[in-house]
Amino acid sequence: KAGNTNNFDTGITLKIDQNADRPEIKLTNINITGSSISSNIVQGVISDDDGVSTKDGDYAKIKLYRINSADYDADSETNKTPSTSGNKWKNVPVEAGTGIWKATIDKDSEGEGSKSWYFYVIDEAGGEFCTKSTSQLERPYLTEGSNPKADNQMGISFFFDTTAPTVKISVSEDGTNFSTTNTIFGGSKKLYVRAEVTEAVGMKTTAPAVLYIGGVNKEVASPVSLNVDNKYIYTFSPVSLSGYDSGTPLSVSVIAEDSAGNTNKDILNITIDKDAPTVKIISPTTSLSDAVSSSVSIKGIVQDDKSSIAKLEYVIPKEGVLDSSQEWKAMGTSASWDITFASGAPDSSDSLIYYAVAENSGAKVYKVEESGTENIYKVPVWFRVSDSAGNEQIVKDQYVLVDSEGGKPKAWINSPEEGATTSGVVTIYGGASDNVSVSKVCVQLDANNDGEFDENDATYIKGSWDTLNDELKSTITGSDSNWYIPASGTNSWKLNVDTNCIQGSKKYLRIRVKAIDDEGLSREWSAPVTVNIDSETPVIKNLKLVQYGKDVVTPTDSTSPVTEREYVSGMYISNISVQNNGKWYLTGDVSDNQTVSSITFEMITSSTQNNIRLENEKEIKPDSDSYKLRVPLKTDESGVISYAIKAKDNNTGEATVSITINIDSTPPSLYN
Repeated sequence: KAGNTNNFDTGITLKIDQNADRPEIKLTNINITGSSISSNIVQGVISDDDGVSTKDGDYAKIKLYRINSADYDADSETNKTPSTSGNKWKNVPVEAGTGIWKATIDKDSEGEGSKSWYFYVIDEAGGEFCTKSTSQLERPYLTEGSNPKADNQMGISFFFDTTAPTVKISVSEDGTNFSTTNTIFGGSKKLYVRAEVTEAVGMKTTAPAVLYIGGVNKEVASPVSLNVDNKYIYTFSPVSLSGYDSGTPLSVSVIAEDSAGNTNKDILNITIDKDAPTVKIISPTTSLSDAVSSSVSIKGIVQDDKSSIAKLEYVIPKEGVLDSSQEWKAMGTSASWDITFASGAPDSSDSLIYYAVAENSGAKVYKVEESGTENIYKVPVWFRVSDSAGNEQIVKDQYVLVDSEGGKPKAWINSPEEGATTSGVVTIYGGASDNVSVSKVCVQLDANNDGEFDENDATYIKGSWDTLNDELKSTITGSDSNWYIPASGTNSWKLNVDTNCIQGSKKYLRIRVKAIDDEGLSREWSAPVTVNIDSETPVIKNLKLVQYGKDVVTPTDSTSPVTEREYVSGMYISNISVQNNGKWYLTGDVSDNQTVSSITFEMITSSTQNNIRLENEKEIKPDSDSYKLRVPLKTDESGVISYAIKAKDNNTGEATVSITINIDSTPPSLYN
């Protein structure tokens, strides 16, 4: 009203798919053209962007009609649409929810022989579509089998015949043993086809039977005489299958014609299988925590979606031995399998540890690889597998992680991570495992910041460690370089360390751990984790995964949690408990000696996993020296939440913590 104006020079381009409104009619028991059926049912599935779920009486609200092409007249109002009085359109019932439709041919009123139909659809929104519409946008799509949907103005055509002659075809891969049920063929095989025709009067003298492969005329049979069973037996030349696609049903049909001109057809769909079965180890996984250290049963599956399993063998391959000469061991042909190694002794061939450590003149006997972690090896398990179609392969990508120091407990550090920056009191988290039981976890610190772990560190802690940490000082055990601080817990452990007590102007927190079991066995100290100590940077700590209850929509600092778990990198949570305990949150404390000015979230993506985004990735600006982090998590799908959380102060300080949380909301499968 004030007369202000503005010009928008940049246009906006919108892409609109007008075809999205067109329904799709899919045929499931015939093709669009060329099929022949003896059943009086033509069936399929209809789908539409407006849905097919709404009911109208016993059937769906969406309406489907058919009409013989000869009865359709675009210039006549009577048969142009199903809505006019006296029209010849026939209603085809559609099942609500599934869209399944069945068109029944009345043999008495419609007769047998060649059929040609057009379709008419009225969708739930009232849109009308006809095969013969002059506008493409007003025609329904037609499709068959796994073929893509396509525009169609010709309708469908097929042959309906319940009279003689009758045709029965069978197939074989050797020309001797014919079958109507064994329809899986290897890609290197040949296809033999035989047609058995029963006819009371007689067959046509020329082209009495024609073989079609994939709808293409392949061969015309020569006339034959009746055999002793009063049948005509037609055999065709073998067909090479190497040029046909694997996995896609391939139609094999024979059309027979009698002397009166009546024809009939039989069809078999065969599947060409050029793919060998796949084999996968399910347990143990390739996670370091699953590294085998004692007796074990390797469990897995073998799969073939087309053929049956003919043979399955395994071997732990030796170096310098040809694949075909390896000592293959039979495993049966069940879909699920297991290989048991009953021993954990490194000198027993019934132990996986044996295969990891076996040497001959200093060289490994078996094709093991170092995993990158000390004493952990990749022990390959090869599988030679074949199916009933003759496909065979050697699967070489499966392996089991084996701990060559099996029987000795191992310990590791989960948090803080290598290279992280922190300050103040730091909580060190980790885990430990043993084939029987972990007795304790030992922690060493490079307290004097000289880059070494030795008795000088213990001396420094005992003599110069801040008096506020007497509890830590009093727990030091052992002497010389074997001193340690016992952590709190065993399989899951932690230890609080005040980094202000570490000596030096430029400080680092260096940590290493080892576990001791009930038998007094232990390994060498773990590789150290080094963390930067900078009191001028923000600190992100006390990370936890928390639930506040199903009725809590917006939790606050005063809201008490109903579930609380210490955060460990790579930990698992699921959506199962959300219904009772409420949404999962990642919580933590962010602080700075001055002011926390910004907290940001950067997604760490991976092409090998389903990356789940946070509900809210907006930057947080606390503008205070401390902030309670409370981040809601999405858990309604399986995947991984992986982010770098960055905290900045009002100067130049910045701290980054990477978090990885696995979401597993898929129920487990049970393999027999």
